[in-house]
Amino acid sequence: MSSGAFPQDRSQSLQEQGGKKASAPISARPFGVHIRMQRWKSLIVLIAVPVILLVAQIVIFQFVTLIEGPADPLKPALTPLTILAVGLSTGLAALIITALTARLANVPWQSLFRHNRPFDWRRLRVYLLGAAVLVAIGGTVTRLVAPESTGTGAIEIGTTTLLIILLTLVAIPLQSAGEEVLFRGAVVPAAGSWFRGVRSAIAFGMIVSGVLFALVHVSVQPWFVSYLLVFSACTVVMGLISGGLEAAIAFHVANNVLAGIANAVYSGNGADVLERGVDSGPGPAMIILMLMNVAVVIMVWLIERAKRSPKRSDPPAGGSDHQAAQ
Repeated sequence: MSSGAFPQDRSQSLQEQGGKKASAPISARPFGVHIRMQRWKSLIVLIAVPVILLVAQIVIFQFVTLIEGPADPLKPALTPLTILAVGLSTGLAALIITALTARLANVPWQSLFRHNRPFDWRRLRVYLLGAAVLVAIGGTVTRLVAPESTGTGAIEIGTTTLLIILLTLVAIPLQSAGEEVLFRGAVVPAAGSWFRGVRSAIAFGMIVSGVLFALVHVSVQPWFVSYLLVFSACTVVMGLISGGLEAAIAFHVANNVLAGIANAVYSGNGADVLERGVDSGPGPAMIILMLMNVAVVIMVWLIERAKRSPKRSDPPAGGSDHQAAQ
């Protein structure tokens, strides 16, 4: 991208005007680093995101434990109750962090979702459809290339499978959207507040967001951790390109919902178990999914460029030479 894509912030934020300790969205900066706050406030946000998410999960999963018993953190089973608990806890954490970040940064809460425009539900639907197609292609190719490492088994659909699919369709979008609000809507601008330069702010926000995003997934599998870092970086770039969270939310929802449905179908009418050990997962086949993430970024870039391009039917500014002569 050219240097003009990320203009340097040459204007003062509200926290620098009149000595006031407050901040506001800066129109000259791209989404993700458009919110600036004092460093101690940004540090509160960076600490609060994983802590509040963990506390919300502990509280809500207490009810799951009472019914199903304790679970192995490195081999959690995706039962209907755990899927519901993940969605509710992440959604609750996202609500709390949205309110906290908006309060500390002294900005409207909507600023965590978009910048210089309203939140666009049509954008969300378009990206959801496009991302679903690309995710389906990436998942299919991965299963064909490395079927032994993706847990592919006999297809069996029973009551448990149908219930898991139903709760996946209801709770996983909440979990996916919640994670985007937490790690891209709150963490990126909080970390980016440590730097005045736009590029430095973007780079640092991307790094911190990726590291925290990987840590909360509690995995020691190197390929999966690498995938999480690529996934996080790609969703940050989607926000920079589109000016909001719609593309990242759509991609995250499509990715997790389709993966959840596929795992349910191939789990033999039982709960799928997530392997998070060193030797678990598709291994090098994860590169296919990483390339799929990049493909979604390219799709977002192409759609956003098409949106900004003037229609051929529109007359040029000032009219044509023939019109001017009349």
